[in-house]
Amino acid sequence: MFLSTFSHYSMFHLFANMYVLHSFSNAGVLSLGKEQFLGVYLSAGVIASLSSIIYKTVTSKPGLSIGAVNFFYI
Repeated sequence: MFLSTFSHYSMFHLFANMYVLHSFSNAGVLSLGKEQFLGVYLSAGVIASLSSIIYKTVTSKPGLSIGAVNFFYI
């Protein structure tokens, strides 16, 4: 679950994630500090990955969990 946080489906997916991270990272670091921000960031990634796995298990839908996003096979 930890490593899927850093997986990306495409270059657009990577770019969008980096843009959003850049948009709020300064405010997050200023309010929380570097260590707390990193902890929140990594914890959110693991929780999102776990949520994705639970959702796919409950709904019985196959697909990839990349960066906590579901990509379903048709």
